[in-house]
Amino acid sequence: MKKYLFLLLIFISASCNPETKTESTISETVVLNPFKLIIKKYDFAAAYQLQYLVTEKELRITFISEVEGEKDSILFAKHLKTTPDLKKLSELNLDSLKDYYQNPCIDDGNQILVYLAKEDKKKSVHLSNYYHPEISPVIDLMNRIVPEKYRIYHDKEKLLKWLQECNG
Repeated sequence: MKKYLFLLLIFISASCNPETKTESTISETVVLNPFKLIIKKYDFAAAYQLQYLVTEKELRITFISEVEGEKDSILFAKHLKTTPDLKKLSELNLDSLKDYYQNPCIDDGNQILVYLAKEDKKKSVHLSNYYHPEISPVIDLMNRIVPEKYRIYHDKEKLLKWLQECNG
């Protein structure tokens, strides 16, 4: 009984102490600028694409059929809590991004199309075997959340190593 009373007192003390922040109060105090980020992964041979939508509120993966008469379907959806990664995305300066980033030594492989929109600005960015320090963390975040079968290959260590070897 004393043990439970002691734990209850600790909980009440933490709840009343304005210096103690819980996960819910942290996410309530941080305001994100609204944004929309779409990553498209194509399979031209099978005539479909997977569309990954990330906003300040959710992550959703949609199967989009390229076959006439077939309907699109949501494969995965998750509500997102405010995190430092999402905060960075909401503050991303679209004007600082180029349209195309590539490792010039690799012609094929990891091709990712990213569409960003926030406020009244829109930007399309193509990553060709390239790890971008501002955009790639959203792919990493997404890959930590989604089931393994929906992860997008985007190995930071390998991509950076290959680029360094290319620039040699």
